[in-house]
Amino acid sequence: MTYLTACWSPCWCYNNVKHGTIAVSIYTIVMSVIGMIYALWIGWGGGDSNDLYTPFFETDVRNSAKGLAVAFIIICIFFLASGLLLWRGTVKNIRGYFLPWIILTSILILYTFVFGIFLVARYYIDPRSVMAAVFNWLFTITNAYFLLCVLSQYKILKMYQSPHTLLYP
Repeated sequence: MTYLTACWSPCWCYNNVKHGTIAVSIYTIVMSVIGMIYALWIGWGGGDSNDLYTPFFETDVRNSAKGLAVAFIIICIFFLASGLLLWRGTVKNIRGYFLPWIILTSILILYTFVFGIFLVARYYIDPRSVMAAVFNWLFTITNAYFLLCVLSQYKILKMYQSPHTLLYP
């Protein structure tokens, strides 16, 4: 039994989860590239990191931003590789290629949920922190829905690829 039969998101809608999984892999690849460009801009371009809603909030551009930017680029490279594997696994019907994306996205969902709680608990006086936490949780919910779409395609592939043996008495 799958979780979803179609992939309907705010950006696109597909009648089956295979095409939805391909769209999720393209989304992951594009967001990884955007994240790497953003990290390069903050870490080495001297971009502004004072905004509450940015991943580099409260980092010093001279000291800690470069190290955090390198870590962020490494994470984006992992997501880029997992998005490419997800795309390849969906096209070629290889369900083992889904696992890196599933694991990384599960960690991302947990992290963004906890980070939203941190924003509300730490900066509860500032209404912008509550708004940033709400947008962060919307991002988390969207990624959780994408995870359900990919898990549904994984279960469909598992069902079709499992051996069916009939035992007669």
